[in-house]
Amino acid sequence: MVKSFIDKLKLGTKLNVLIVAILLCFSTVIGFVVQGQITNGIERTAVEKAQSDLALGYSYIDAQYRVRGRLRMASSLKVTLKFPIISTWLTKLGK
Repeated sequence: MVKSFIDKLKLGTKLNVLIVAILLCFSTVIGFVVQGQITNGIERTAVEKAQSDLALGYSYIDAQYRVRGRLRMASSLKVTLKFPIISTWLTKLGK
């Protein structure tokens, strides 16, 4: 049934259908690749921004209070006791 339908089409129509099918496949592949690249770029940018914000916060606290070691230890101890999941996440970002 499908073969008889294809046989009835003219050569120009067959070529048009073939070109449209190739373009659709190519566009789909390019779309998936671009989506993956954009997702990876956004994730990398977010991690870099969080790391720089964390470093900026530490430098602001150091400049404001001049109590380097004790303040960091106390703040990390409070975070560890209250929110252990956030503490591990912050530790990873700090590295």
